[in-house]
Amino acid sequence: MKKLAIILALSALPSMAIANPDKPHHRGDEMGKRHRRGAELMEKVRERYPERYERLMKLRQDDPEAFRHALRSLHHQMTFGDDAKDPAIRERKDHIRDLMGQFKEALADYRDAGERKQDKIREELETLANEIFDAKQEFRRNRLKRVQEKVQELKAEIAERDAQKDDLIQGFIDDKTDQSDESELHGL
Repeated sequence: MKKLAIILALSALPSMAIANPDKPHHRGDEMGKRHRRGAELMEKVRERYPERYERLMKLRQDDPEAFRHALRSLHHQMTFGDDAKDPAIRERKDHIRDLMGQFKEALADYRDAGERKQDKIREELETLANEIFDAKQEFRRNRLKRVQEKVQELKAEIAERDAQKDDLIQGFIDDKTDQSDESELHGL
């Protein structure tokens, strides 16, 4: 596990250097977060998809760059699922990411500024923090709304299938008894 953690941490270094080369980084915090996220993701994959985990480990040995790409894709898929395909959701997330970038820049300015300028920059930080909070809350509300809509759809589907239970069962039995091969029992 320790070896995996070191490899994940080392694999994140190039992307961190490319992300913003002229800004000083607080590597300890960022590396710790990336390391934890990477280790947690690999642990989830190992538990849920052992075969995929083995393929990833082989890929890590054979082609580290492809491994990093696969890991990023897997993280995106496990984190966002179908939401990643929705342009409105991507737009909201991009907006939050932009605000976070502005906040980081203002924070760097705050740290570099003298005491006189820090008060003005702190006001800017508060404004940005409020915007980030509001945007994240709106994102959560929209996510809740989508989940509630999915629950309603599922409830309607269950009610419809309950009402058609006898027809579905008879159709399933008729279908399976008419088949000459032994197919899997799908369809109920």
